[in-house]
Amino acid sequence: CIKTYIFSVGGSFLSYNARAFLKLGSMLESLDSNAVLVVGGGRIARLAIKLGSLLNISDEKTLDRIGIEATCLNAMIVAKALNLQFLKGDPRKLKPIDKTIVTCGYLEGWTTDVDAAYAAKSLNSDILFNLSRERGMYNKDPHIYKKSRLIKHISYDAAIELQKGRRRPGSSFIFDPLAIKICKENNIKIVITNKIKDVERYVKGKEIGGTIIG
Repeated sequence: CIKTYIFSVGGSFLSYNARAFLKLGSMLESLDSNAVLVVGGGRIARLAIKLGSLLNISDEKTLDRIGIEATCLNAMIVAKALNLQFLKGDPRKLKPIDKTIVTCGYLEGWTTDVDAAYAAKSLNSDILFNLSRERGMYNKDPHIYKKSRLIKHISYDAAIELQKGRRRPGSSFIFDPLAIKICKENNIKIVITNKIKDVERYVKGKEIGGTIIG
């Protein structure tokens, strides 16, 4: 039985690791697995939302929809680059797949992390990989605190507690607290990393350089 892995691919990861990302397709083939790649909007989404705000668009639902369209643009690029199928739709209604697909944001108020968590639930996957610009989850924001510490393993509840705060359109979490909650309820482990190689290492039971939640 071919296993299906779920990936939440940060838009910022794509910007900084585009060449490395191209290796993901061949890696999945070597692991004899399929995947759902849920692609984020990253900088493109934030710039589009900022432009909307500058043009006096204040409705958060509209700004969210602008961000979602940016995720779809990125997902289309990824699908074309990896020669994969691009599919838009509700991640809660995904059916078992026999190939790797690429998808994007779906609903206002959700980040693509949430979409990925629901995709994992729908497909009964026990692992969700978050490809992030950051190496993993830290005890403090590493861009502000020089002495921040990478957390190798953390519980769902502790990971949620680290990221308290009201979500706004275009806001960025290392991994969305709502997505963590969905994963907790469905016993789905989360691996946060900025190295494609960590995916293969985790699947083979080896130590990774990022963070494991769960």
